[in-house]
Amino acid sequence: MKGDIINVKLSGTFNKEGILRYCEHVKSLVISLKGRPFAMLVDDIEVEGGTPEAHEELQAYNLWLSQQRIVAKAIVIDNVVTQAIIAQRTPELAQQNTRYFNHIEEASDWLVNSLNRVRQST
Repeated sequence: MKGDIINVKLSGTFNKEGILRYCEHVKSLVISLKGRPFAMLVDDIEVEGGTPEAHEELQAYNLWLSQQRIVAKAIVIDNVVTQAIIAQRTPELAQQNTRYFNHIEEASDWLVNSLNRVRQST
């Protein structure tokens, strides 16, 4: 975590147990922010996929995340097929301010700007 941006890097394939560990880790980071607005940078460049059960858990996790003070989520991915699968199997992402990027630097800049806009408006 850098400031109020939670950075995660995922790689390989995921089953339900692996995603549950990931979700619990991120939830603990969100809770540690004590209600402050935050953003997320998700590096999915090395993700190969996940089981249907993993995607179900991701959907439930994103439902929870949408009820937190998340300002923006940047997903870095260079595989349009994997991106489409993520979007289809995790429809809650459409309720969050989510954008997909090919490069971490662009994603980071967008998140910083998104957080700054929220801070300036309060």
